[in-house]
Amino acid sequence: LAFATALSVGCQSLCEIMDVELQQEVAPERFVDDLNPCLPDGLKVRRAGLVEDSAPALMALMQEARYTVCVPGVDLRANVEAFLRAPSVLMEKRSKTKTRQVDIRQMVHALDCAFDGEASTLDMILEQNNANALKPDLLLGALAPGQPCRAVRTGFYAKGKDGGRVGLFEAGLGQK
Repeated sequence: LAFATALSVGCQSLCEIMDVELQQEVAPERFVDDLNPCLPDGLKVRRAGLVEDSAPALMALMQEARYTVCVPGVDLRANVEAFLRAPSVLMEKRSKTKTRQVDIRQMVHALDCAFDGEASTLDMILEQNNANALKPDLLLGALAPGQPCRAVRTGFYAKGKDGGRVGLFEAGLGQK
């Protein structure tokens, strides 16, 4: 069992995707039907597909992740507009071993903000591949430092044959 990528602490997800190696071939529908009764409440397999053993790992295919983030009590529309106009936005990115300055502006592939009078809802597509991975909390540090938020990962994308965005599930099945 190998997930496409780790989920940030405190982040929810509606779209995890994983490779599962089985000892024998099982029809995707049967796999879903057999697995779901064994899973805890709130966790459900929605679909499955067969891939060749030689197929690239999901992590190798993944290029982007989509998130919906709710930030209560603040209107972030002006902050988002300023961020999108900026040629670069430097932030400190911490890893287990070091801290470095990174330009997060180049890792934000789409960003939209709506405000309903009570909370801002951000829809974002962030770079997430082997070379670079931008987590929503680092972007929120630039847009709304110190503000509490609720982030939900809602999609994964790979690069299609034409260079466009394609769902990671479909890419993993070779339907690029």
